[in-house]
Amino acid sequence: IPHDEVAKGAFFKESEHGESSEPGSKPTRKIIAAFVCIVHGGKVLLGKSVNRQKWEFPGGKQHHGESICDTARREVKEETNLDLGPLRLVHCTESDDWFAVIFTATPIDPGQLKNMEPDKNEGFSWFFPFMLPTPLYSVAEHDVISCLCGDLPAHAMRYRSTLEESADNASK
Repeated sequence: IPHDEVAKGAFFKESEHGESSEPGSKPTRKIIAAFVCIVHGGKVLLGKSVNRQKWEFPGGKQHHGESICDTARREVKEETNLDLGPLRLVHCTESDDWFAVIFTATPIDPGQLKNMEPDKNEGFSWFFPFMLPTPLYSVAEHDVISCLCGDLPAHAMRYRSTLEESADNASK
């Protein structure tokens, strides 16, 4: 899927009827969600979920008829009170039940940060990429932050020390 089409939300509008492509099969509807890695001053913004007790990007589920970009902006505003600059698509992931899109953006005014949903989030904090809190909600958070701040692909960043050790051993 071309990135510009993803950004327009062309491929991510929920089916009104939950239609399936298989005749006679049950109607299916994936949950579609958008998350944003907000970057400011060399740090990334993460919120700690009350329910999961894990650190994650702000974001959430798409409303019917809403573009994926509008979902990202709305969810960030609802959770953090932040308005965002341009969104940049950095990651997509999918399972049988859901499809998630992760963008990166900078806040227009980072001073507006406020936990707008204390029943859902314990709070939000800015972290340097090399000093991330634990536990992170998913590998996606680590991968996206690594891609934005490192010089290797995300999957390699998780194994960077292994790669460096292998290179050291090969040179001996």
